[in-house]
Amino acid sequence: MDRAALAVRDRQESAFYGSDAWRDGPRDAILSRIESYHTVVLETSDAAADVLGGHRP
Repeated sequence: MDRAALAVRDRQESAFYGSDAWRDGPRDAILSRIESYHTVVLETSDAAADVLGGHRP
């Protein structure tokens, strides 16, 4: 994922998690069930990402 795509993802994530719909909705119920959380970002080629994402055989 290039820097521009990461920036878009970050903006979308911030908009979602900062929204009243999330904070006043399912947030507490969902977070109370999470035992651990990990984010992994891997750098790879577009072709490999397409295959892993199911976009190409």
